[in-house]
Amino acid sequence: MLARMILSLIVVVALLTGEATAADRPAGDHVALKNGTRLRGLVFERSPQVVTLLVSEKSLRATQPRFHESALAKTVAEHKAGLEQLVERLQAEPKREAPAALTGFFREQLETAEADLAQANRFEPEFLWLTIPMRDVDRIEATAPDRRQLLAWAWAEQLERAETKPADEVARELKALAVSPVGWPLSLIERLPARGQSDDEWAARLAIVEFVFDRPLHFQGTGEVLVRADKPSELNIAQMIGDLLRRQLQSQFGDLLGEPQGAKGRDPQRDQAAVKEALRKAAQVAEAEPCRGFRVTRLDTINDVQQATISTQFSARMPNGSWQTIFQHIERADAKQARPDIQQRIEADPRIKQVLDLTRQLGGAADDTIQQALRFGAATMAAQQGCDREFAAFRETYLTSLAKPPLTWLRPQ
Repeated sequence: MLARMILSLIVVVALLTGEATAADRPAGDHVALKNGTRLRGLVFERSPQVVTLLVSEKSLRATQPRFHESALAKTVAEHKAGLEQLVERLQAEPKREAPAALTGFFREQLETAEADLAQANRFEPEFLWLTIPMRDVDRIEATAPDRRQLLAWAWAEQLERAETKPADEVARELKALAVSPVGWPLSLIERLPARGQSDDEWAARLAIVEFVFDRPLHFQGTGEVLVRADKPSELNIAQMIGDLLRRQLQSQFGDLLGEPQGAKGRDPQRDQAAVKEALRKAAQVAEAEPCRGFRVTRLDTINDVQQATISTQFSARMPNGSWQTIFQHIERADAKQARPDIQQRIEADPRIKQVLDLTRQLGGAADDTIQQALRFGAATMAAQQGCDREFAAFRETYLTSLAKPPLTWLRPQ
């Protein structure tokens, strides 16, 4: 699952070393270089060629003064170059008829970038970008996502020596400040230095902007089928419950009458192929619109009515015409858990009430099936809401500034 604290981070494999307990380990990631240099911060990107780390300027100056000097100069230069690139791209953005909110957003971003660029020669960064060749790296120790989250919020609250303190100590200090370390701290984004962006990253940012302010193309589906959604925040719970009741009753009464029910179980390869085909069709619609990005939200094929699984993803069109998923989140909800408020809302829906009334005519044998279907429906809605929260946090992160933080994602192999 993508970490809530920094939706753009790629979680690298944790290499647990030393004798310290989990509670004693510092927040953040650790990169050890072959020359003996030890760096602590947040890994933003890792490839076979380089690793990119965000570190505290103050901390690096105190612990690695010689390394700090070159890192500071590079970050200041990258910050200015990144702002120059952003201003040039925003000025070159084609003029077209667009909603006032979209044109206003671009105008505001351009004015902010121009103002920051005017001050770039006097920029004194609180944080530094370190891009290190992998040939110089001895090992990378990635901490757990919740500990990354702690460090991000510790930086936002300007806690002293947050990189080296035990994670539990950082958590206690944040609690004392009444800070709940959930989501990316937006106040920290404004303090990050800008960086240059590839054409792919810029295309991904524009896809998010267009989706929010102009063309919110969203598809929803259950299992293999995707349909265009008129209300992006709601799956068709009525249809889902009707399908679930029908399947459950067919299974129960078919077993009772000795009727064959066909092969049970699922074929993962077939499911994967079906989803891939559905996404291909969604991309075709996006290209015909045309749109720079689209969202897909799916209810996993119902094979286990004890748990609802919702996945949501956002795909952006790259300059070469390909589509890449730049955000993905999976939310699971236990269908055995009581959710009376959500269940009451489901039962009050006229479409669902009609289905339930017809099912109840079958007698007491159907009561358990109805309750099971309602609990599953409530779990589905809860999982859907979780996906919506994660996607909203993702959008908010990259609408704060078109210059930062870096937008990274897992590239197809």
